[in-house]
Amino acid sequence: MVVQRCYTARDELMQGNYSRSGAPSRMKSAGMLLRRMARWPLALIPPQTEVRILRGPLRGKKWIKGAGPNAYWVGTYEVARVGALAEAVTQGSVIYDIGANVGIYTLLSSMRAGPSGAVYAFEPLPRNLEYLRRHVALNQLQNCEVIAEAVGKTPGTAKFSAANWAASMARLDPEKGELAVPVTSVDACIYGDKPLRPPDVLKIDVEGAELDVLQGAERTIEDLHPAIFLEVHGTQLHADCLKLLTAKGYRVEEGYGQLTALRQDGRRSTHNHRAGRV
Repeated sequence: MVVQRCYTARDELMQGNYSRSGAPSRMKSAGMLLRRMARWPLALIPPQTEVRILRGPLRGKKWIKGAGPNAYWVGTYEVARVGALAEAVTQGSVIYDIGANVGIYTLLSSMRAGPSGAVYAFEPLPRNLEYLRRHVALNQLQNCEVIAEAVGKTPGTAKFSAANWAASMARLDPEKGELAVPVTSVDACIYGDKPLRPPDVLKIDVEGAELDVLQGAERTIEDLHPAIFLEVHGTQLHADCLKLLTAKGYRVEEGYGQLTALRQDGRRSTHNHRAGRV
């Protein structure tokens, strides 16, 4: 009986239920303090400093501190998502990084695709474009092209909100957008006058315009069935995008704010790549 009581007490302590001594509370506070202390050295590194990514599949790649959250170069940013995309991109793959921001997924895609592959990084916001181009140049990415355009349903011009409080939240906004930016569509890139290679993978993170991007890629999706890594913003958009993708014959994996769409048979697209830029 004594042994049983000792075991139960230890279990409760490990689970954070042993409140009598206040130990879990002190342990939680100590953990928070340690995490804060671990971040202090990062704050001492001046913005615009060239650093190396510390861990993960991009370890050793060059980065500019201040381009985005420190998690980008510490190697703790969206670890599961980074791993899933890295697995989907193979040598020779063509990736459209739609909403490339400052380029963390552009770097990953470029490294995985290799010299026979291609990455097209679409980003309309000038602030993000500056960092994106610097990261491409710093890492000497020869298989990558930065395209200073938003991606939507139809080509043209649209209003864009810069979201100065958080550059990663910049988005197309027809009502409050303060910038006018050029817009293309995925289908226009392939079947229009843009000589781009067709995609094996679409990575889409466009802060609310994701359904427009998919609708502007319907022919591409029907003909080529690229893998799609989609960030979704809102319950209705999640449902609408899921409906479109399943109707196109995809097997869709759902996550919080994310959809991953693959061919029903699990195979990769096998279309022939025509000649194109990059």
